[in-house]
Amino acid sequence: MKRISMALASVGTALALTVGLAGSSYASAEGVFLYTTAGGDQETLDNPSLDRCYNRAGDGHAVNQTNRTALVFRRAGCVGSAERIRPKQQAFDITFESVEFPS
Repeated sequence: MKRISMALASVGTALALTVGLAGSSYASAEGVFLYTTAGGDQETLDNPSLDRCYNRAGDGHAVNQTNRTALVFRRAGCVGSAERIRPKQQAFDITFESVEFPS
């Protein structure tokens, strides 16, 4: 009986780890990131994935209506230094080529 309990505990632990890891790989910043393009158009990222680099060019105004801090980079590929836009904050006169929402 003790062996069965130990085996079930091991299976339960493995299942919990698998479900936990699977859920984290699909995590997202809840909400919308709005920004203005160089052409003056309004664009959005809806519920952007965490730790993913989005090559999106913004020029002007950006509003972070997500629950995560947005890192905006002057260069594509999310490289170089970044400016932070915290949740529920906005930035004026900002120019960027990529954005990321770190976990």
